[in-house]
This record gives sequence, C-alpha cells and structure tokens, in this order.
Amino acid sequence: MYEIYPNDYWMKQALDKNTGKYLKIPAKALIMNKETKTGKWERVLVHAYNEKNDTFSITLDEDEEKTLDNMPKMFILFDSENPSIFCKRISEAMKLRQKSEEIIKYFYYLKKIPKFEVLELPKDRATKIINRINLSNHLLLITLKHNILNLLV
Repeated sequence: MYEIYPNDYWMKQALDKNTGKYLKIPAKALIMNKETKTGKWERVLVHAYNEKNDTFSITLDEDEEKTLDNMPKMFILFDSENPSIFCKRISEAMKLRQKSEEIIKYFYYLKKIPKFEVLELPKDRATKIINRINLSNHLLLITLKHNILNLLV
C-alpha cells in the first residue's frame, strides 16, 4: 500500500554489475527484545532477501558478526526510503491489525454463546436483535471498505 518498491527490488538495486555480488544496503531496523517486549532502532546493513519467506537478512552495523535472518520489511527503513511514507505504512498496519482483532473477537464471542437450554425469545425481540446485528455488520463492512479505499489512495 505504502511501499515505494517491492521487496525484491531493493536487493536488485544492490547488485554490483561488475562483480555480480550483492552489496549491503544501509538501513535502520527495529530490533525487538523478546524479554522486555520493547524495541530499539539500530543501524543495520541489509545483505539478503528471502523470496520464499518475504523477509530480509541483516547485520548490525556496529557488530557485523551479529546476523538476524527473517526480518520482515515492516521493521526495516532503508536510508533511501521516505520516512513519512514508512510511518504511514506502520500506522495503517497497526490500525488494520486492531480492526482485524476486533472482528475476530466479535465472532469468537458469538460462537461461545450457549445455544442450548435457551428459552425462545418473543418474535419482536428476535427481530430487533437481528436488525441491530445486520445494521452493525453493514456499518462494519462500510468502515472496512472505507479503510481499504483510503489505503489504496
């Protein structure tokens, strides 16, 4: 959505035409600490792209012996990328994740509602409930369509 170039393009640009070897691309990456669940932006060199996993391999700029594989593009900001577009991409990804989690929770809770030993509702109440659910689903679909269209613009 907010990508300047496809992931494989970055490594194609790093190919040295004289030697046929890939050069390392300077970037910043969000390195996550699994214990504290926090991250820190560090200078890195991107040296490979895995098409199968759609991830990059990086080495820390200050410690070239420390290599991290399977780093998704979401956590990498190439030096030649526009930072504001990168921020929009992260922001929209977080919003989309939040909406998706809400939808998953909604349907999870609906499935967990007991369906046995329930007294039958009067028809007028059942109709009101169904109308409200249909309205909320309709509004949810409109909101999702609106968000997707905004992402495409």
